[in-house]
Amino acid sequence: MHLVLILLNYLLFPAPLYSEPHPPLTPRLLTYDVYKGQSLVGEMTVSRREEGSRQIYESESQMTVSFLMSFDLKFTYKATFESSNLQTSHTANFRDGKQINLSSGRRVGNTYSTEVNGEPKNIQAPKIDYSILNTYFIEPVGRTKVFSERWGDYVDFLPAGKSRYGMHLPNGDVNYMTYKEGVCQTIEVNHSLASIRFVLREKQ
Repeated sequence: MHLVLILLNYLLFPAPLYSEPHPPLTPRLLTYDVYKGQSLVGEMTVSRREEGSRQIYESESQMTVSFLMSFDLKFTYKATFESSNLQTSHTANFRDGKQINLSSGRRVGNTYSTEVNGEPKNIQAPKIDYSILNTYFIEPVGRTKVFSERWGDYVDFLPAGKSRYGMHLPNGDVNYMTYKEGVCQTIEVNHSLASIRFVLREKQ
C-alpha cells in the first residue's frame, strides 16, 4: 500500500526536471550628461552590481567648468553593502588632477567610522541600508535623512515638490534630485559660483 501511494504521488505531482536558481541582481549603469547653463561640460556614470551577499555601488564624474578660470574636476564614490548594510565607503575629489577631498569609511560593530580629510567621525548606526549612492536607483520615499559617504554622517533629504527632493549638505549647499519611476532623472548642484545640472540619458 505504501508503495502504491508513492507511485500515485509521483504520477499526480511529478518533480520538475531541474530547479532554476533565483537570478542575481542585474548589473545596472546610469549615465548622466553634465551641463553648466546650456553647455555640455562632462559626464557621470553610476553603477550597481551584486556579488553574493554584497551590493557594490560606484560613481565617477568628470567635467570641465569655467568660473573665473577653467577647471578639470573629477569625483569618485564607492560603497559596499553586506546584506543591505553599509560596510565600507570611499570618496575622492580632484581638481586639475590634484586631490582636494578624501573620505574613507568602514563599519566597526555598531559604529560606522569615517575619516574625512584626515578628521575622524564616528556615528552609532547598527545598520545603514541607504546612502547617497542608493538615491540614484531608489527614490527616498518616506525618508528625511540619508547617509552621506562624503560627509560620514546623515544629511537632510526633504521633499521639494512631486518626486523632487532637496539634499541639505553640511556646507550649506542644497542640491535637488528629481525622479521618474523610482530612478533619479536630474540632479541640480547649486554652488555660489555656478549651478550644474546632471541629466539622465534616455537610452541606458
